Amino acid sequence: MKKRNKMILWIIMLVLIMIQKPVQALNSQGNLEINYSYSDVKIANAKIYLYKVADITDQYQYNYTGIFSGYQENVNGKTTKELKEIAKHLKEYISQNNYEATYTITTNSSAIASVSNIPIGLYLILTETKQIGQMQYQSEPALLSIPNYDELEKEYKYEIKINIKTEATKIGANPTDPNNPNPTNSPTNNPNNPNQTNDPNNPNQQGNEQNNNGGNLENTIVPNTLDKIYIYAGVFIISLSLILILIYWIRKEKKKDQNGK
Repeated sequence: MKKRNKMILWIIMLVLIMIQKPVQALNSQGNLEINYSYSDVKIANAKIYLYKVADITDQYQYNYTGIFSGYQENVNGKTTKELKEIAKHLKEYISQNNYEATYTITTNSSAIASVSNIPIGLYLILTETKQIGQMQYQSEPALLSIPNYDELEKEYKYEIKINIKTEATKIGANPTDPNNPNPTNSPTNNPNNPNQTNDPNNPNQQGNEQNNNGGNLENTIVPNTLDKIYIYAGVFIISLSLILILIYWIRKEKKKDQNGK
């Protein structure tokens, strides 16, 4: 009986060890490459502003840092829609306080801007509005986590390449022009209406925004920091339950042995 109990104990311990997946240690830095394009239009010589909003902990939680230490809006465990709003609020917060960017990078002739050895954390991305010919190009504020979670490989990536979502509006038309009594472009010139798009010849067209895994991105690119907490909490509960069951079963077997004697 004792030999069987020991065997069962070893089997349960082995199962517990196998299901205990260690927390992936975080690196201290990553590399970022941003493509600022609209369809085939390469938006060169455009400034991209990166603001480090928060540090990321080993538990994959964000804590506001630096000039954002006093910011109160919680960024952890939010939906994509909520994070979009937080990005807009952070942009307003920066404008009100006239904060300077942590990094300012400029796109080259291929519309690529990059920064190497960037400390991990949560960053707000703002782009310079650029006019090319009769078109004006801009993007909405976006949040980006470094590292970024790869849904396909189920791990965090430190080499990040993104195509930031870009919108185009036509400018320069005269709203009083009798030859153009119903101009479509006048509301799109309003900087307070960033969602108004696009090329009037293709009103549904927008610039693509993708990550380095080929998946479509929303304005906010933040891993769900609650995922691992739920996983480890579940593993802990299962492990504790197995241990309690084992203790109960051993005690029950001991009582049977004692009664048998």
